[in-house]
Amino acid sequence: MQISILKSKINKVRVTHCHKEKDDCCEIDGVLLDAANISKFEQLQIDNSTNGRVIITHAIRGKDNSGVISLNGTTANNCSVGDILTISSYASLDIRHLKNHNQKVCHVDEGNSLVKST
Repeated sequence: MQISILKSKINKVRVTHCHKEKDDCCEIDGVLLDAANISKFEQLQIDNSTNGRVIITHAIRGKDNSGVISLNGTTANNCSVGDILTISSYASLDIRHLKNHNQKVCHVDEGNSLVKST
């Protein structure tokens, strides 16, 4: 049996840009993507702690060490610059392999720079 399980999470990042005129996606600092093991175009669930909204979109890579967290297109209607987000990705996993699964959790500072990854 397959289950959907948390693969990666970036905790408490701040929105730096909202671009309604761009295509739907979430641009994320490349260092954070690598630390969280999130791939370009991977589906994301974004929980906005500031307004309670949940957004489904995909990741695109931003410039390394830029601190960028940009919600683009219609996803930009669900946030404002400065909002606090949790960005998560999930994977399908055979339940027999559940004991060996370790999700990546990344913590950032107020400028969205990586502080710790577990």
